[in-house]
Amino acid sequence: QLAGGPGWGNECAVLSSGTLKCWGLNNNYQIGDGTATMRLTPVTVSGFAASIVQMDVGFYSPCAVLSNGTAMCWGWNAHGQVGNGTAVNPTVPALVSGLTNAVSVSSGYTQSCAVLSDTTVKCWGKNDYGQLGNGTNVASLVPVAVVAPPVT
Repeated sequence: QLAGGPGWGNECAVLSSGTLKCWGLNNNYQIGDGTATMRLTPVTVSGFAASIVQMDVGFYSPCAVLSNGTAMCWGWNAHGQVGNGTAVNPTVPALVSGLTNAVSVSSGYTQSCAVLSDTTVKCWGKNDYGQLGNGTNVASLVPVAVVAPPVT
């Protein structure tokens, strides 16, 4: 699986072994190798407790779903879009708080979301326009449930 950012300067690839390789711009630690050094060739991103099954590069804040159902994010975290309960940029992958049954993840500009195995969705990060879908415009540093629309 190749996961490229929409022109934000870095790329990643999940190998068939479940290993993650990233390269390119690294000004916000979005490569996840513990440095802010631009990488002109792919480097292995380590620190995952299980193999990666899906990932999204996003805007400076990549996230990955692991085979054990957890999710990890890293990089730019000014709005809590890493989901680890802080607004500090993690230089290596950080565990998203409270997700144990994630199946896919999507990283946006200032927020991230995960689809869970029960088909519910949780999002975290900036929420000034209601982009977390929880009926508020209050940001969250940890995942919150997206409110399901009423059945008609």
